[in-house]
Amino acid sequence: MILDLRRQYLDEGFIFVRRLLPAERVQRLRVHAEHVLSQWRLGNPENGKQGIDHPDATVLRHLNHPAYFEGRRDWLVEILEIVADPKVLEVVGEVFDDEPLFRCTSLFFNPLEHGKDGNWHRDCQFTSKSEDEEREKFAAEVARIRNEGRVSGMQMQIALVPSEDSEYVPGSHLEWDSEDQYFIRQADGQKHNSSNLMPGAARMHQEPGDAAAFHAFGLHRGRYHADKFRRTLMLTYTAMSAAHTEDYFTFQPWCLDSGYLDDVSPGTKKFFERFIDAYEPYWKRQENAK
Repeated sequence: MILDLRRQYLDEGFIFVRRLLPAERVQRLRVHAEHVLSQWRLGNPENGKQGIDHPDATVLRHLNHPAYFEGRRDWLVEILEIVADPKVLEVVGEVFDDEPLFRCTSLFFNPLEHGKDGNWHRDCQFTSKSEDEEREKFAAEVARIRNEGRVSGMQMQIALVPSEDSEYVPGSHLEWDSEDQYFIRQADGQKHNSSNLMPGAARMHQEPGDAAAFHAFGLHRGRYHADKFRRTLMLTYTAMSAAHTEDYFTFQPWCLDSGYLDDVSPGTKKFFERFIDAYEPYWKRQENAK
């Protein structure tokens, strides 16, 4: 089965694993996620801003920040254990054909007010200064897949409640936009990018514990409506042999706090130590630059 998942990911850019996490664990994660969300609405420990001031907000990052878990150390430990769970890493590692390296945790949720069908995008557009640079990054990843049979990254979305709010265009991680796809994603200052007419789009139907994992260079989007309850945990990984991107997502200097990895299993500790080894120099440069 795992090899079939790898081939599907290489060919189509996404995979779907039913019941990757058991129900009782998902229930606990749901409690932890609600706690983090409530804390984040009062104040984000990364910048002090109140999430409640943004009623249309739909995502928070870094659920593994220790400030969310004062007096609830065991809840933080469980978040860390999920990130490094052997069943999760088995899927990621086999798809990568490489050691997985942690990147980020995220929680997607419905807004308090209003709502929208999300914008169609490729993540490489957000890290590029021009379309030419975006296409160069895209072409380099396509070459890695076609020539080496390997991918550099994965976003794994695990539903904590039933969800039909993620969409993906299979195969779009290997093919640049068609004329119609480009019109929706980029034309007229991106005014059409929430269109429901994206050619080839497939919606993911997830029950709690189901994992939908995809290549972020492919065309994808989420949906966020106040009247459609959503709680989706996203775990993001990169392949050890791929470029280690220094950005907001990997800037997690709290991992250096004394005792941060206390009480976790040996496998989880080793997994996060690999992340720390990869990014500690970046964190220290940023701190020294302040």
